[in-house]
Parts: sequence; C-alpha cells; structure tokens
Amino acid sequence: MRLTWIYAALLTLLVGAALVPFHLNPDAFMADDAYFYLQVADHIRQGHGSTFHEITQTNGYHPLWMLCCVVGAFISGGDKTVLLQLMAFVQDGLFLASIFLLWRCGQRLELKFFSLGLFVLTLVMVMVGGLRLFESHLSIMLQMAMLLLFLKCKETPDWKNFIWMGVTMGLCMLARMDTVFFCAIIWLALIWQQPRKILLLTLPPFAMLIPYLVDNYVSFGHIVPVSGAIKSTFPNIDLSYYHLGLHGGPVVVTAVLLSACSLMVEQTKKNRQFFAILFFGVVLHALYLAAFSVGSQWYYTTAYITIAFSLMSIATFLSGKLSKAFSVICSVMTLLAFSFFLVISFLKTQYHFSVTLVFKGKESLTETSAEMPAAKRLAERLKKEFPQNTAFFMFDYPGMVAYYSGMKIFPFDGLMNDFSYNYHVADLGVSSYAKQKEIDYIIVPVAIAGKEYDRGPLHIWTESGLDTNIEVFTPIGNRKAGRLTLPNDQIIFRMPNPVSPLNKEFPEIALWKIHQA
Repeated sequence: MRLTWIYAALLTLLVGAALVPFHLNPDAFMADDAYFYLQVADHIRQGHGSTFHEITQTNGYHPLWMLCCVVGAFISGGDKTVLLQLMAFVQDGLFLASIFLLWRCGQRLELKFFSLGLFVLTLVMVMVGGLRLFESHLSIMLQMAMLLLFLKCKETPDWKNFIWMGVTMGLCMLARMDTVFFCAIIWLALIWQQPRKILLLTLPPFAMLIPYLVDNYVSFGHIVPVSGAIKSTFPNIDLSYYHLGLHGGPVVVTAVLLSACSLMVEQTKKNRQFFAILFFGVVLHALYLAAFSVGSQWYYTTAYITIAFSLMSIATFLSGKLSKAFSVICSVMTLLAFSFFLVISFLKTQYHFSVTLVFKGKESLTETSAEMPAAKRLAERLKKEFPQNTAFFMFDYPGMVAYYSGMKIFPFDGLMNDFSYNYHVADLGVSSYAKQKEIDYIIVPVAIAGKEYDRGPLHIWTESGLDTNIEVFTPIGNRKAGRLTLPNDQIIFRMPNPVSPLNKEFPEIALWKIHQA
C-alpha cells in the first residue's frame, strides 16, 4: 500500500512538472497554425470582425475553441502575452478534466493501469507540444465526456443521459468538425439499443450545428470553413496512406492495432462496444483523411484517446495472465517514459526542435538553436522597420509573424482568407489584387538556381540566377493567378527560412516591395 501511494505521488509530481515547460517558452511548443486562433480572436476584440489580417474576413477555424479564445482576448485586454498564457492555462484545465474522465471511464470498464493512459494523454497534450493552443484539448475532453456518457447511457438509459449525450455531441462537433465520424459511431451504437430515444440524441446537435452552418453559407457562400475546403478534395477520391502525414500514419496504425487487440481480449459486451466505437471512429476518420484530405498531428484526437484506453485494456488483460512482476515492470517503465519526455520538454524550452522530426530522423538535436525562432525575429524586425498595419504577402508561417508583429500578414495558402479570394485573385491577377488590397510587400523564399519551390499555391524558380520568379495559383481550384518577377538586387532584407525542414533546401527568405515607384 505504501508503494502504491509513493507511485501515485511520483506520477502526480511528474504530471504537475509536465505543465511547466510550455509556460516558460510557449513559442517552442506551438505549431504556427495555433497562432491563427489568437490573432483572429484579438481582431474580433478590436471590432474588426472575424479576420486574420483585416483584408478579408475568414471562417478558417473551428468555432467553439475560437469562442473560448475571444473570451480570453477580452479578458487579456489586448496584451498578447497574457492572452497566450491565459489560453494555455485554460488548456491545462481541459487536460486535467480529460485525466479525470479517463479515470472515471476506466473505473466503469474495470480497467487497471491508469498510469499508462495518463502517460499517453500527458505526452500528447502537454509534454511534446504540437497540440498546444489548438482546439485539440477541447476536442479530447469532449470526446472523453461522450465516452463516459455512453457508459452511463448503457447502464442507466434514462432521458437525461441521452439529452446530455446529444448536447455534448453537438459541442464536440463544434470543437472539431471532423469528430463527426466519432459522434456518428456513438449515435448509431446508442440508437441500435434505444431507437425510441433518437430525437433526444439528434435534436441537440442539430440545434447547435444548423445555425453555424447557415451562418457560414450566408457570410461566405459555403457551409464549411474555408480551411477545410482548401484541404479537401471531396468528392474526388485520392486515396493515399501518406495523406495521414508524417505523424498521423504511425499514430493511426498504432491506435487501430491496439484497439483491435482490446476488442479481442475484452470479455464483457459493454467493454467490447466501447472499444468498437474507438476502433471504428479512428478507422472512418483515417479513411476520410486518406481519401479526401491531408492530416496534421492535431487532427488525431480520437486516435490518442484510443491508444490511452487500449493500453490500459491490454495491460489489464496481461496482468491477469502473467506474474506480479508484470505490474512492477509496467510501473517502472511508465515512470521512466514520463521522466524521459519531461526532460525533452524542458530541453524544448531552451532549444527549438520538433520531437516528431527528431524521432523520424528528419532533424538532429545537434542542429537545434537556442536563439529566438526565425519567425519571431522576422516579426520583431517588421515591427521595428515598418509602419503599423503594413500589409505583406507571405508564403508560409504567417501565424507567429502576424501575432507578434501586428502587421497585416496575408498568407498565400488561403487558410485564413475567405472563399472570394480564390475568385478575385484569379480574375484580377496577383499584381492587380495586391494594388487593390494595398498589399505593398511580399515575403517568399529566395530562388536558387537548379531548384524549384513548388508548394501549394506557389511555384518559385529562377531563370537567370538573379531574379526570383513566382507563379501564383488559387488554393481552391488551382487556377493561375499571375506571375511576379522579383529582382534579387532589389531585396530589402534577407533572413533565415523559418520553415523546417524546408530551410535546408531553401535556406533564406527575403522581403521585396511589389510595386516599385
């Protein structure tokens, strides 16, 4: 008993310590897209509407987490450092709530080895970064709440539990729209057993989603967010495992295999249904991404939850078949894994590196730097050398630059623009569009002889070795939108490319004035 309390105290200490690194140096943990939420929320606070750069409006985000960020923006009163830290503390609370829900579900499923699930959630939600300041924490917490409500509905199928499930289902889809697959599986599982309660499950999510979808259509002419439309090829199928991404592929495969094992070892009908929901939720979501879209690591919230519960299930099964030494070995290995990744987290506060890229061999710890991130240095320089609210086209990594500079950073990828950008820039041409929108400058990689940059809506190359040529395409429809020729002898300044590992191929970016006097 004494050893159990010591073990619990050590786990508590490690979890508490894991919350610290992000707050010491948030920029070392955040993917660039996470700044989108904070930037749009601050513009809403200022009365500019839902915009990233004041040039166009946007709906390129998931609405529920944006609502949370808007509340945070008003509380912080325009202080961007306070806003970032405040929303990180909100995420810490969502993480702790997810841990509690993991424990409650584990109790109802009679699963042991809570520490394994705790480690998985701590690893992906707070230690290695990647999910920080995205909607992922809110999505994970709501999915965990749905799983607990599913178990309650199975045990006590009264109308209150079903209504709460319907409400949580609606919130979950507003937190991340692609959780629709997970929600649909739970909806089917419950309706199969309780068909008379279909309205209790169906009306609440519809009541929440329809106003959001109608507002999208009225304001933007489409029911889906512009960021989702850009990344999707629906209804044209382009099936590929590689669409899951460098991180997502291994995560999905791990989640599917572990949940399949859990389905085989679990003995009760309730537990098998629980893991069947997780299994099919992961599979359907992965199939959609592989066929119609491209995944990033913050997409795979259902897979992370599945890995956590499956490890608990498999370890519980094995502990009943093996000696007591198995439990001791699991406990020791969990503490060692916690400690290892905690050290990695504190290293990230001093050095800028991607844990995923390091483990994949795409990046080396010897190449990391303790300097300020290149994107933040660029933001500081823009803030120092240009009038406030100067507008810039930017090829990639606009989030951090826009957030810390206060400038109007207009990304070519279109994720934070509106749908009309795709039509207007193609009709006018990029040069005329820039004049109309008063975008005077452009930041793109410097072309290198013999190499071509072909990424998303930009094709960059050099013919003479002196000028950087840019062919612009629309993010939706891939229509030609004109060409810019930027003489390298008219570069205003150069800086290291902030996008890793692209900076190995195109090490420098540069800033030009688009229309010379």
